[in-house]
Amino acid sequence: MGDAANLVDTALGYLLGSDQQIMVAGAEHADEEAPEPGSTQAATVQERLRKWAEKELLTLRVQQAERNAVLLGDSVYVLAWNPEKQRPTLRVYDPGSSSRSGTTSRTAIFRRGCT
Repeated sequence: MGDAANLVDTALGYLLGSDQQIMVAGAEHADEEAPEPGSTQAATVQERLRKWAEKELLTLRVQQAERNAVLLGDSVYVLAWNPEKQRPTLRVYDPGSSSRSGTTSRTAIFRRGCT
């Protein structure tokens, strides 16, 4: 079991790298003296997405999903509006799981498969 776990951890390390960040095209130019058109808005969107990702523990959820993809060949991201939190929430499921039967019409399901 130890060798298999090392193989999965190594594959995840190569797949995910050491750092993941949300990047919005154009946001890097917002701090310049003469910012490009739209760069200030891009920087605002990038900051909002990063705050959302922090609240949703996005890095941990991506690692969970990619572990499923490495082990099982697939993973499922479910993005749904949460009325209590007043924001979208992200869930990750095992691709064979039937526990996502409570999803609603406002739910977006994204499958991530390894090829």
